[in-house]
Amino acid sequence: MEGFVPLPYCLFICKTLTSLHLDMLCILKLPTTICFSSLKILKIQSVTFSNEYLTRKLFSGLPVLEELELRNCSWGNLMFMSISAPKLHSLCIFENWTADKYYGSPSDFCQVMIGGDCLKEFYYNGCLIGEYCLYESFSMEEAEVVTICEDVCEQLALRMLNLLIASKNYYVAEFGFSSISKKVLTHAEGHLSQMPMFKNLMNLIIVEMCVDFPVLVKILQNFPCLQTLNFSGGLCWALPELDNDDWTLDIVPPCFLSHLKLIKVPNYGDYEVELFAVKFLLKNAVVLEELIITVEDYYVGNLEKEVKIYKALLELPRGSPNCKIILE
Repeated sequence: MEGFVPLPYCLFICKTLTSLHLDMLCILKLPTTICFSSLKILKIQSVTFSNEYLTRKLFSGLPVLEELELRNCSWGNLMFMSISAPKLHSLCIFENWTADKYYGSPSDFCQVMIGGDCLKEFYYNGCLIGEYCLYESFSMEEAEVVTICEDVCEQLALRMLNLLIASKNYYVAEFGFSSISKKVLTHAEGHLSQMPMFKNLMNLIIVEMCVDFPVLVKILQNFPCLQTLNFSGGLCWALPELDNDDWTLDIVPPCFLSHLKLIKVPNYGDYEVELFAVKFLLKNAVVLEELIITVEDYYVGNLEKEVKIYKALLELPRGSPNCKIILE
């Protein structure tokens, strides 16, 4: 479907409806009266919102909503929007990676305020087509922010920083980093002082395979109580002076010295850059208790290769005398 699509009026005042999934490539035309008194799950896909007042009314008229998912939707010409439901505990936003080519320039993007005392999970995956601001989400326990933008300007960099700043109260957070992160920090360099300490964050998952190492170190400076570091995409670091065995950091992240107990590295391929990265982690994480490494599928069942990898890992110096290296 394309163009303006009005849905049946009775749908928006149904008192028994508990779950609604709208998947329509269209401009959604909303009625003036909206009352989903029993709706607990709302999923909207491929829709373009057109009326700011009615759209805001939609997202504020959900008294018992628990789960909200917006997938590849466009805010159209809307400049400001708020999403606030008193019972909302899970919010997922997926934006099309190429949507900026269709939905206008960064100056046209919508600012979306997200609030809710019960919000526990926030997931975002996209190119920051809108500026998303979290507030009054003091119950937040888990957040995942994955973003890769081809063209990074200061405005987009600040949007990413705003999401990081808003996540300071989270106990578990998952962020996607890539080589583009260096550009993000470069464009937002004058604003990094706004980034708070993530004193509650204990588990960090790096979902991107190729991580710019200096960027990662800068980020980790703000996670003083981090206990678990999971490189879920594997290790493929952009490391300076790879041939320099004595390469060190000017400032080691505080968590390496006091709290970091577990590091997970899946998809380990025994490449030189990976071994260098593991060597650095083992040397500087002085309270580390476990380093769990999972070999990539290619080596599974190759006992000779696995033994060779394990021996090479055991020969690496460790800053923590109690650290166990586990190969899976």
